[in-house]
Amino acid sequence: MDTPERGFPVELLQGSVKEREAHFRARRIAHYRLQDALDHILTIIHHPCAGQIVLVFGPTGVGKTTLCHRVHRQILMDEATEMQADPGYLPVGHMELLAPETGSYSWKGHWIGALTALHEPMIDAKIDYSSAFRKGPNGKVLVDRNADTATLRAATEEGVRNRRTKAFLLDEGPHLLKGISGGAKLLTQMDILKSFTNRTGTVLVLFGTYEMLALLDLSDQLIRRSDKIQLPRYNIGDEFDLDQFLAVLGTFQAALPLHDEPDLLSDYDYIYEGCLGVIGLLKEWLDRALVRALYAESSDDTVLRSQSFQDHMRATVLSDGELIKIVARINEGEQVIRARSNRRAELRALIDLANEQDRKEQALLLSENQTSQDISLENPGSATSAKPDSKKANKRKPGVRNPSRDTAGKGKATDAA
Repeated sequence: MDTPERGFPVELLQGSVKEREAHFRARRIAHYRLQDALDHILTIIHHPCAGQIVLVFGPTGVGKTTLCHRVHRQILMDEATEMQADPGYLPVGHMELLAPETGSYSWKGHWIGALTALHEPMIDAKIDYSSAFRKGPNGKVLVDRNADTATLRAATEEGVRNRRTKAFLLDEGPHLLKGISGGAKLLTQMDILKSFTNRTGTVLVLFGTYEMLALLDLSDQLIRRSDKIQLPRYNIGDEFDLDQFLAVLGTFQAALPLHDEPDLLSDYDYIYEGCLGVIGLLKEWLDRALVRALYAESSDDTVLRSQSFQDHMRATVLSDGELIKIVARINEGEQVIRARSNRRAELRALIDLANEQDRKEQALLLSENQTSQDISLENPGSATSAKPDSKKANKRKPGVRNPSRDTAGKGKATDAA
């Protein structure tokens, strides 16, 4: 049981270097960005639209793989009772897409991986032994790697339907793009996945970097039937983001299995600079610094042994060149997101809504004139010229609120299960 003050069992301080290192390396933080994306994905999976594909993207190290594992674990927990009642029920499948060694993405390998992810020893008696399966020497059910791609795909679709799988999680989504140039070939990749969701009714969730944004330009149908979820880094220039980043840093600080807790919060600007606001990069950096600090405790080098944890962090930070390379890619992806979002004027012009306000004012004037004429017909001699209502003239567009100040919500970083 972790102590509230330190965030780890105090007896761990008496453990070996490897034990202390392993304990912290396994530590994960359920921070605001991660929890928000998790809730969004779970909502889509539990309330899906037909043939839905979800793209979850963000910078390297932001926590996409951690998020993928948390979605998988949470769905299994949510459906545990029904799974016990029906051993054949598998609500979620999970696999990592393999990078092709040569050429483009291997769909045969994909379906083999999917079938492997679907198979559970508990349902041996329920499997239809088609040409996609065979039994090994020990009686274990194996995927027949000699089966052709079409057979493997059909078997996967049948398995997903039979097991009533709600969602299939695909980590390392950009591997679908490897070795492929040209929109037509990329479209073929996505058409295969789209067909899979159509035929099975399961939600496909792809996790990857901003590279996956290229998939959104392939077809109107893909745009219409896909959900886009960004898992961004924390922006130190935003007050809310800064609070959340400090909460994460403080949680990690308390979890470091050191005799004396370091004061990382006082050095937060340097630490933000060294991780770019990306929690995964921060965690990897802390892992490296902790290893150095733990071995320094028993080192014969008195200079190394006297160094603070902040010294160890400075010794293990990524180089400026490496950070510049990473942040350049992040900025490129974020710029694509902004370019996709800030084009409302262009949209309005394309659908002939650029002069919508002028048309509304004309329609209002015509309506008022008609009302005036009706009054004149009903009460001859008593009609007066109707004056435009100043309140109506200043009426806001539908969906636009009166100016007000929103109360910013505050989140709290907690340990992930």
